[in-house]
Amino acid sequence: MVFSIYRQNEYGQGLVEYALIIVGVVLAVLAAVFLFGEELSAVYCMVAGELGGEACGVGEVSYCADDFSNNKGWEFTRSGEDFWQFSDGKMCMTQNSYRDHAYNVCSQAMPSDDYIIRVSGAELSQGQGYGIFFRLQGYGELVSGYTFQYDPGLSGFVFRRWEGGHERTIAYKRDPSFDFYNISREIEVHVQGSNFKAYIDGELMLEANDSMYASGGTGFRTWHDSRACFEDFKILPVVTE
Repeated sequence: MVFSIYRQNEYGQGLVEYALIIVGVVLAVLAAVFLFGEELSAVYCMVAGELGGEACGVGEVSYCADDFSNNKGWEFTRSGEDFWQFSDGKMCMTQNSYRDHAYNVCSQAMPSDDYIIRVSGAELSQGQGYGIFFRLQGYGELVSGYTFQYDPGLSGFVFRRWEGGHERTIAYKRDPSFDFYNISREIEVHVQGSNFKAYIDGELMLEANDSMYASGGTGFRTWHDSRACFEDFKILPVVTE
């Protein structure tokens, strides 16, 4: 009889523990949706992955996503909220900037160090260009990490490593015949291990290798008199074969 009572109590305790886990997961999902504007399916995928499940197919959901309906998923340096405008489903740099960076909040706590940044509807209307940050170490003005730069000022495309605000080119491709302005582009930056690849409208444009920074979040930068708008932002899992 003593043995039977013990088994019953053990079973009841297990149900309580599972119920608490489920409640915790639900609260985490709701908090992420509220704070970061996450797509619910993306948050579910992240939680399921952390629990060892396979509820989401690779490439079907994103780690982070933003349709730029508002700015709540972003942090800014200096007076960034005045420089970056959110309207009509676009995020636009509308004033001259120097270090008025925009950092994606969700990307600062991703479940993987490898990811694909996809920016749709990226259009430069004037100026020297824009950059997409990745593997950022800190989120102030003097950042460390990497950028891929869509850079008509240099007549091409650049990967750069940043160390405390100082930048160093690690890969560069000159393409003076490329039409940089007033065309909507889809940009993808694939970050896997120490290998980085940049695609524009599905075409591989530039590749680099560097191992200084192994993890970190994402964001945008522009410089000088640039004007650029972006329509959609996603961070996707890397597809491995």
